[in-house]
Amino acid sequence: MSDILPDDFQMTVRVSGPESLLGPLPKEWRMVRLGEVFDITQGKSLSAKQNKGIRPRPFLRTSNVNWDYLDVSKLDEMDFTEEEQKFALQPRDLLVCEGGDIGRTAIWEGQMQGIYYQNHLHCL
Repeated sequence: MSDILPDDFQMTVRVSGPESLLGPLPKEWRMVRLGEVFDITQGKSLSAKQNKGIRPRPFLRTSNVNWDYLDVSKLDEMDFTEEEQKFALQPRDLLVCEGGDIGRTAIWEGQMQGIYYQNHLHCL
């Protein structure tokens, strides 16, 4: 990579942890932590005891999240209490995998109503 940057670019450096060069970015962009621009919640933990429960609801797991799209052809179910309604997906939620292919992301576009997510997914 050339050491010369166009006037509208800046070189960026990660300042937390070991300092390292991240590369050039447009000058109007700024680097922030993900939590500064999104509310992040981890889904509900799986539990064999709650697989069916009183109110079984369909939910997404990491296997449903692919790069840039969601596969909703096979959904498992588990109980989600009234207090766990916060795990219901809303249109435009960004889902990020914690397990499997870490960082795999897709946007929930409201394909169906009443779909939840489990703890190996983070919802932004």
